Amino acid sequence: MERIADTILFQMMSDYLTVYLPHQRNASQHTITAERTSLNKFMEYLCRTNKCNFLSITLEMFNCENVNGFLDDLVHNQGRKASTRNQRLACIKSFISYLATRRPEFVIKKMELSNIPVMRSHDSDIVKSISEKGMKAILSEPNPILKVELRDQFMMILLFDSGARASELLSLKISDVILDSTPKLKIFGKGFKTRIIPLMDETIAHFENYMRAYHFGKSKKSNDLLFFTVHAGEHRKMSLDNLSRCINKYATAAQKKCSEVPDAVHPHMFRHSRAVILYHNGMPLPEISRFLGHSNIETTIRFYARLGVEDIRQVMIKANAGKMSKELLAQPYTITDEDTLKRLIGLK
Repeated sequence: MERIADTILFQMMSDYLTVYLPHQRNASQHTITAERTSLNKFMEYLCRTNKCNFLSITLEMFNCENVNGFLDDLVHNQGRKASTRNQRLACIKSFISYLATRRPEFVIKKMELSNIPVMRSHDSDIVKSISEKGMKAILSEPNPILKVELRDQFMMILLFDSGARASELLSLKISDVILDSTPKLKIFGKGFKTRIIPLMDETIAHFENYMRAYHFGKSKKSNDLLFFTVHAGEHRKMSLDNLSRCINKYATAAQKKCSEVPDAVHPHMFRHSRAVILYHNGMPLPEISRFLGHSNIETTIRFYARLGVEDIRQVMIKANAGKMSKELLAQPYTITDEDTLKRLIGLK
């Protein structure tokens, strides 16, 4: 195996991808994948422009000139959108910030990179929302008489009603649905943050039907996964790809009946649409921000401190936020030295 030019770089990158992100920052799998992809793309660019191989990359190459060149190449040569360019920049900045906490000489690099601005996104980069009519059409598409479609319907209803991130939904345990005087959902979000989301009575009815079909006789306090797939007789966490395919299937069918269902519907559109619909129905932005689990400005945080779960639930009821669910029934490869190194440090 060819000698690695900068062992410190690869050790740092391994720690960042395999220890820091998943275990210290509690980053979602989506975030880790984005970080891994962005670093891979940047290092491929470095190999191409410096006419070197992967093992020859050094920490010194992680500088403003190379980062700016990489970003320009993405936009002007590869035709990538501003959103992709900005995501790659954010991921590189995140890695450099991590390096700065462990190697003082990278504090200056971090400061230099902070001056690289994000690119304003065009309208095409903005996440589309689904109208109330369009959402109703999608949620009505599954036939709850069929067991798997009953699951799919409840999964989509809960994703929409809770405004949860897809990764948060798929990590839910049965016990995270709390049935007391104020039905609620406990969501474990980014950065080890927990938020409590009030649930509508109609959503609880769908939950009860789902429990009878998929968790019959099981305690509501069970720590088993709420949603799962079965592999070799074992319950396993459902993948984001499975959820995406599920949603896309029903959205494609619903689009034939309702013109307000947009193209290429994906899980995050449910969360975004929930926020838009709540806002249009009168929920103030600070409450929406808390509902979604966003970090926000100090004044918003102070406003949140005065609100309880029941307060938010009442706002949702007034906004008729639960009416959606009311109308529904309850390649092969050859390992190379580069491949081996990438796998060892978490880039693959």
